[in-house]
Amino acid sequence: MVKGVLKWLAHVVLAYPHRVVVATVLPCLVMAFAGVGVPVDLSMTGLMNKNHPLVQRYQDLGKDLNLVGSMPLLLEGPEEVLDEAGRAVKEALEVLDAVDGVDMPPPREWFEERAPYLVDRALFDDWLEAATTYSQEAAGRLRDREASLSKEWTATNPEGARLLVVQMADDPLELPMGEGNYSVVEARALEVLDGLGVEAGFSGLAAIGAQDQGKTLGRIKLLTPLSLVLVLLVLRRAEPRALYLAAIAGPMVLSMGATVGAVGRLLGKITILESMFGVMVFGLGVDFALHLSARMREERGGGATLQEARERTVVGTGLGMVAGGFTTIGAYFVVATADDPQAIHMGLSGAIGLLICLVLMLTLLPALWVLMHQEEGRTDGAAPSLRMGIAAWAESRPRRVVGLFLAGTVLALVGSHRFTFETDLEKVVNRDLPGAIAGRRIQDLYDADFAPWVARTDTVEEARRLTRAFEAEPLFERVDSVASILREDAQERAGLLHEQRDSLRRTRTTLAAMLPFAPAARAADLNAALKAVWRLEQATQKGPPGLGDLPASLQNLWVGEDEFYVYAYTKGSAMDAAGIVEERGVAESIFPAISGFGLLLEAMVMGPLEWAQQVFWGILFFVSLLLLVDLRRPMWIFLAMAPVLFGTAVTFGALCWMGRSFNSVLFMSVPLIIGLGVDDGIHVVHRMREHPGRRPSRAASSVGRAIVLTTLTTCSSYSVLLFTDHVGMESMALVLLIGLPMCLLASVALLPALAVLFGVGEEDAA
Repeated sequence: MVKGVLKWLAHVVLAYPHRVVVATVLPCLVMAFAGVGVPVDLSMTGLMNKNHPLVQRYQDLGKDLNLVGSMPLLLEGPEEVLDEAGRAVKEALEVLDAVDGVDMPPPREWFEERAPYLVDRALFDDWLEAATTYSQEAAGRLRDREASLSKEWTATNPEGARLLVVQMADDPLELPMGEGNYSVVEARALEVLDGLGVEAGFSGLAAIGAQDQGKTLGRIKLLTPLSLVLVLLVLRRAEPRALYLAAIAGPMVLSMGATVGAVGRLLGKITILESMFGVMVFGLGVDFALHLSARMREERGGGATLQEARERTVVGTGLGMVAGGFTTIGAYFVVATADDPQAIHMGLSGAIGLLICLVLMLTLLPALWVLMHQEEGRTDGAAPSLRMGIAAWAESRPRRVVGLFLAGTVLALVGSHRFTFETDLEKVVNRDLPGAIAGRRIQDLYDADFAPWVARTDTVEEARRLTRAFEAEPLFERVDSVASILREDAQERAGLLHEQRDSLRRTRTTLAAMLPFAPAARAADLNAALKAVWRLEQATQKGPPGLGDLPASLQNLWVGEDEFYVYAYTKGSAMDAAGIVEERGVAESIFPAISGFGLLLEAMVMGPLEWAQQVFWGILFFVSLLLLVDLRRPMWIFLAMAPVLFGTAVTFGALCWMGRSFNSVLFMSVPLIIGLGVDDGIHVVHRMREHPGRRPSRAASSVGRAIVLTTLTTCSSYSVLLFTDHVGMESMALVLLIGLPMCLLASVALLPALAVLFGVGEEDAA
């Protein structure tokens, strides 16, 4: 049936090229213009599964608090200029439209003045006892209390460091990728700090995301021209005529426009995945064109007339193109069945785009060639088939070759014991991002990161209960809430201080009287003891702090409208999804409705794992079913599948042996390697079926030029990703740079050897 359709297409293209051009170009233009007016959402939220329960729970609270838009800013420098530098940065940033506000750390003096109501009860009791029952021993204890206070409040403002929090006006996840205002904020802060001897480090998802996108886009801009040059050099080897190369670009550009419009209309919006589709269709569309061009020149080189060459090219190569193309198209359709927006957009873009591209390559491209080459006598610069000695060698030693490939497969798969899946996004994105480095520094200084777990309560009493529960759990390094300031026993402490006010006064008088006569070493201890007593007397007069006494930064952080927030920090990576799963389990045992950025990250990173295995087996099933319909006999199916099975196994094992962690970005290359890997085997098998009397090595050699060039173009296109310094992109490039050459090698060596063992092509018709 397919062969009959292709024969009809060849006849129509040759007889009515002008009509074919109109009949193919107009529908594509209509579909492209159908995308005009469709909402364009190039943000991260455009790819989120908003029906995921974790995403919904995050949105209930995380968006209200703008957890993602909260950027910690660490200032480090001389202690005497840090407060001034912090105020200058706050004033400079708050006038920017991109900034909603800047919270300064509360001054140490605020804590010190209220210290008796804020410290642990055991410390308070010891402090009060030493201050009201004076002795030489008590003076030493008071000195120690003063030293411990200094250490405790240093945790709020460490010596030589200040931590500001910049609240961005917009949620960075809602902004188009690469269009945030982080660079403006960073530049303004650095401008203010210039000359003060203070270093600044932004952290948080807004900073890390902007830095990652900026670095990636910058590298891509530099490397994309190099990628195009490499691909064009390969294309020039296959097709030296510039006009014919331009004809190849036409169907690809049309398919890109038609795909964006069609998918946009089907799904109601255009996302970043549709905008990235052009890279994929360029690589795969070129493959289709290379097979047609190579076959056309082969036929002309063999003495066929122009009309005969065109018809044989469309029919003969078209069979392999349809079978190989539909394997990749089907793989993407299977991806689109997953209940995830990323999978749906990626799957439909790939499937619809490649289907349109395949149709155009079998209709529009041959029609353009006819219109550009009307005179029968003109030659095509025909090139002979690429003779592959490895195919003939494999055919002459089939058992040895199969044994070598089998041994290579086993050796590769032995490396599977080193398999790891990377769930820490910090180790998947660009290396050494300043925001990640600053985040680790903040954790060292403050025991806090930019992604705390957050509980919302209605009362101060509930906030206290949750604070105690989180503090009792070893997983949490730090817990912040109003309970840190509004102690339950604050009124009791005030009463005890009031009762002991006379004793405190007597102690102060005694210490002051001793001070003039004390030696220098002793005087320091007496001064420290006097300061400790003075704190207790000041606290007696001021009374315990209330909600209205909280510094603005703490008020904004801990208190909402009739609600209170408890923040629990861990020591683990804020971007490690696997660690977050464990943390969430512990946090939910304390507060089931716990929220935080971790929920969003877990859904984004671990979500694809929920459907990846199902999609992988679905792709293999679809490809096998398609080959069954196309090739019918199990022997042919096995021969066509052998290269991709070998290539996939070796790629998996090689990455394991290399110690490369697998990651979510790598998932994007799975449909490509399966579709492209099967494609090579299908073309060899179809050429063997087209000429059943030829030896398998002749079939491999006849399509060898095309599959070598398609492998080179794809590898050239993706090879530049190795220089992005982006771990995820490097891994995707490695999958294709290892997998596709392995599939090619198996197609021209393993496949002919297996064909001989199965008794295919025992007679040489040549």
